[in-house]
Amino acid sequence: TFRKKDISRSTSIKYKFVGAAVSQGRVVFPPFDARFIGLYDVATDQFDLLQVSNQVSGPGKFAGAAAWDGKVVFAPHNWDAVGVYDVAGNTFATHDIKPLLAHDAKFYGAASYDGHVVFAPERADFVGTWDVEM
Repeated sequence: TFRKKDISRSTSIKYKFVGAAVSQGRVVFPPFDARFIGLYDVATDQFDLLQVSNQVSGPGKFAGAAAWDGKVVFAPHNWDAVGVYDVAGNTFATHDIKPLLAHDAKFYGAASYDGHVVFAPERADFVGTWDVEM
């Protein structure tokens, strides 16, 4: 059965999020044009936002997410860093990749396996990987 959870009071930006991953009962939405991470608790049906505009800005920041061991890793799209949301700590950090790849539309999608997150290339000429334990 399809249901709706209205988030219109939380945000009205057009291109909010691209992708989602679940960790510890929380669905995490990486910001695309939004200035925040979307957080949905399935058990309580509660939707919250974590402001990240002091760390990332601009359009098309991330496109895709994958979870591993309490962290949700965001695939860099136009932003020149990997984003990492720590579910238990409710914190967000970025890890610079600009020296490796500094153009837009880098990756679009992510999957996790055995402590690594793999990014699906959009304009990148390679598959990107990230060690979650970093």
